[in-house]
Amino acid sequence: MQIQFNCCGALNGSQSWEPLRPIRVPIGAYPLSCCMDDAKYGLENQWCDEQQVQHRESCIAATDQMVSKVSNSLQITIDITIEAAIVQLLCIVSATVSQNFNRDYVGVAYSPYTKHWVGQTLPYWNSYTLEDIVDMLNVVNSRFRSIATYGMGVAGYNVHNKWDQTDSNCLVSRAAATINHNKNQMALQVWQGINQNEDQTLQQTEINNAFSAAQDANGIYGNTVKGLIFTNEYFTSEATGNRILNMITSNKNRAHQMNVKVGTRIHVCGLIQGSGAMHDILANIVRESDFIMCNVYPDNNVVKAGTQQSVDAVGNAFLSYRQKFKEINANIEVMIGETGWPSQGISFNASPNNVKNLRDYWTQMGDWADRNKVLVHMFEAIDLGTFSSVCRFLYVRGSPGLPPLPVIPTTVSQLWPPFGLI
Repeated sequence: MQIQFNCCGALNGSQSWEPLRPIRVPIGAYPLSCCMDDAKYGLENQWCDEQQVQHRESCIAATDQMVSKVSNSLQITIDITIEAAIVQLLCIVSATVSQNFNRDYVGVAYSPYTKHWVGQTLPYWNSYTLEDIVDMLNVVNSRFRSIATYGMGVAGYNVHNKWDQTDSNCLVSRAAATINHNKNQMALQVWQGINQNEDQTLQQTEINNAFSAAQDANGIYGNTVKGLIFTNEYFTSEATGNRILNMITSNKNRAHQMNVKVGTRIHVCGLIQGSGAMHDILANIVRESDFIMCNVYPDNNVVKAGTQQSVDAVGNAFLSYRQKFKEINANIEVMIGETGWPSQGISFNASPNNVKNLRDYWTQMGDWADRNKVLVHMFEAIDLGTFSSVCRFLYVRGSPGLPPLPVIPTTVSQLWPPFGLI
């Protein structure tokens, strides 16, 4: 596999390499560069513009040098593609280079997904090892502390496995605790997700495994797992709302005995401002919960007005939900579980998607979180999915009209453009 790079000039003492863009994608379209500090072999995020791009010839030699360094550092063989090497070091997408988020109030949603394709074979969902996830989270931790996950990876094909031998996302809490132990500090804090499942056996196994993960992680480093998130965006009817309520009430004492909080993550927090059966169910969930996460995105109208207006709309909506929740349960912790903005593609709210809007939204949302002292989890921390050949880009959640999964490209220029660079 022939890998080609655009080469960026030295920035802040680091040499930056950025993958060759797909045909017709202009220089500067991607915010991410894989950067290696000559002394520390660290990763930094740099924004490349047209003035910083050098001739390809000068990049080839630098790229060869980087491949050698990466290979030696990771003790991998040269015949591994540069993609595999970079995957080990990881590439995190930052909203802005200059933005220093307040770690107390800005976190990220995270899930490890699967490794890159080999030929036409899609890797299994357990393809990431504990060491891989530790590597990812170390990069995430360079900017963020709070991590919100989505599940324990339980499925019909692994339901009888040990809790730490299902899909790779079962290992996130252990990986975070390992980092905390190694650093001897609370570097990462996890809100452990519990995925919904209509099969009661799978659902109960998912719950039990989440408790096992929390106990394991907090045994490695105390209080790594802060809370258990019972389902994500599952509250879509009276029936599912009652299921969430039952999960929380049935497991609340068990969690509290471990000094772990209970709550849920929903996209219908606005129900609390209305009336009727679903309002009443949500009110009961609020009474029984220690926390609630609201997934809040700007709607189809406000996105047309720009990112600052979108942040204001999201923030005002959230604060109005929080006020209602606090009237029901004064002690409940209310957070934003997800918000974000894609860099390109078609999103569910028809937002005008480009890198500038993504960067502005993250920056302004981070400022809002800091001013209002609200913990916000941005979507999404890092993606190591199947759609890249060097650095990893992610697909935005819920985008309609996603293309079919492609065969792994043989050159970077054959990549399908990413949908959500966050």
